[in-house]
Amino acid sequence: MGTSDVARPQARPGDVSAAPPARPRPRPRSRRRAVPSPLLVVLVGLLLAGVVSLQVAALRANMAAGDVRRETRRVQADIGNLEAGIAEATAPETIAAAARRMGMVYAPADAVRTVRLPAGARK
Repeated sequence: MGTSDVARPQARPGDVSAAPPARPRPRPRSRRRAVPSPLLVVLVGLLLAGVVSLQVAALRANMAAGDVRRETRRVQADIGNLEAGIAEATAPETIAAAARRMGMVYAPADAVRTVRLPAGARK
């Protein structure tokens, strides 16, 4: 038997002797800043200005929408008033009163006659 035929014990989990040799840890590199601080300040300032301008635009849009809602309510009230005026003006009692003021009277029932036109007279 040669040296290769010698039985070696198998490594068990947690066995320290079976662990691979430890490598030396590399030294941490000094980190460089990805963005210089003045550029970062300008970038943050621009982002904040963009957010503020979006907020102002949203506020203006909400104010305009409020104005449109108020105008819509006013116009709807005007339409309601006009419809009420039309209903009052076209009521049979109002028309009869206006006819009396103009001197119109109902015709006597025996004075009303039906006039029949010949068939060819209609156009």
